[in-house]
Amino acid sequence: GGAVSVPVPLVHLEALTPILTSLAPTQGSIRGDTQVTLTGSGLSPLGPDGQPLAPAAAASGVQVTFNSYACNVIAANETHVVCVTAERDRGITPPSTSVWVAGRGNALINGSNSEATTFQYIDKWSDIYSWLDSEPPIDGDSVIVPEGQAILLDKDSPLLFFVLIQGLVQFDRRDLNFDATYIWISGGHLSVGSEEVPFLHRATITLHGDRWYTIELPFIGCKNLVVTNAGGLHGGCHTLALRNDGQAATPCYVRSVGKLDLHGKPGISWTRLVQTAEPGATLLRLEEAVDWEVGVNILVTPSHEGHDEEVRQVLALHDDGFTVEVDQPLSRQHLGEWYFHEAVSPTDLRAAVGLLNRNVKVQGDESSLRPGNSFMFGAHMAAFFGGEMRVENVELT
Repeated sequence: GGAVSVPVPLVHLEALTPILTSLAPTQGSIRGDTQVTLTGSGLSPLGPDGQPLAPAAAASGVQVTFNSYACNVIAANETHVVCVTAERDRGITPPSTSVWVAGRGNALINGSNSEATTFQYIDKWSDIYSWLDSEPPIDGDSVIVPEGQAILLDKDSPLLFFVLIQGLVQFDRRDLNFDATYIWISGGHLSVGSEEVPFLHRATITLHGDRWYTIELPFIGCKNLVVTNAGGLHGGCHTLALRNDGQAATPCYVRSVGKLDLHGKPGISWTRLVQTAEPGATLLRLEEAVDWEVGVNILVTPSHEGHDEEVRQVLALHDDGFTVEVDQPLSRQHLGEWYFHEAVSPTDLRAAVGLLNRNVKVQGDESSLRPGNSFMFGAHMAAFFGGEMRVENVELT
């Protein structure tokens, strides 16, 4: 009637560990039926005798899940697993990838949660079946992306009126334009790149409207890109609710946190001269090497009282990026030197050189540049009621 414990040695062998290195494609429709190929090593399942299963039975020895949704395995061998996604019917879930191989255990995921090994359920803007009644939006329409819906912007949008994002809108990795009068992220997520993988193409968000005739929405105004939570914040609501007796009603609570991610191409955006540029100069010698594109605008700060900054275009880069050639000669002197005092720290008198253009841009429409109701009434960005805004390397005009 007693129990006997017998120690059993357990050995972990790297040779038996399945490893996942990538999957393709990394995106598919929420309706499912996307065939995904997983690539790695040690993906062939083993039988009770430790030998690889026959090809006809191998698929039954592998289990794959993407974001907690099962993917039906149809084939498996030592380096590849092929599965077909199921319908995403429980809403948007956190990204995750899991692979279990019979006789080997759970796979090691290289770069866990990286784009190379993470599958995303998302529908394309260009797919008519992504839209209610298969009717994609046209100029002047309003668009609501409801909670639980994920849309990949894979083509330029029409000129929309009102865009309400309660789910996910993500820019595809290509040059894109997004035009609207109002863009309100209410508990949803608008993503142009990420901190881990910045957006390297060109993305231009253009907001339309003027200061007199475009209606201002309560709390957020107009001609705007705004992010807020859905629901209340710390017991509050977007608006104060009152009972019939005039007392505050039961507070509502946050259902989801609104998120705005704009992550442009990283790089040097602000540096200094290391050699004084005299009037008439077209070469700027910099403290740091830059990779600025030909045609972008740069600014050189003034060095003397009464002088203004000068804006020029990049004509060419020399000396591995340490020298910038500009399109027009400078009109003023810009210092590139220090002033050394006796017995005190030196003073940095060097003019700064800054990059004015970025590959990700939020801008007002063309009427913002012309005299009239919209003159100097450009784009507005704001985070209210707990909304999160992560913006880097972005141009705002």
